[in-house]
Order: sequence, then C-alpha cells, then structure tokens
Amino acid sequence: MTPTFEQRVQMAQRRIVQTVLNADANRAMSQEAAERDRERRRKEARSLKRRRKD
Repeated sequence: MTPTFEQRVQMAQRRIVQTVLNADANRAMSQEAAERDRERRRKEARSLKRRRKD
C-alpha cells in the first residue's frame, strides 16, 4: 500500500527536521574541534617562544 499524500508530507518533514538537527550537531562538533586545534597551536607557539628565550 502506498502512503497517502499527507503521510508522504509528514515523512518528508521528519526527514528535513532530522537533516537540520544532524547539520547543527555536525557544525557544533566541528566548531569544538577547531577550538581545540587553535588552543593546541597556541600552546605549541608559547612553548616554542619559551624555548627560544632559553
């Protein structure tokens, strides 16, 4: 049995919501990863500066 028009609309809406939620989660994860990366680079730069002074 094929779904009714209304059922197809509901399925599409659920898929859209899920896609948006996934995109938001991925963006949050990549922003956190980028922040960790920046922090790691800052620490590396600081330790290199310290080594040069010694």
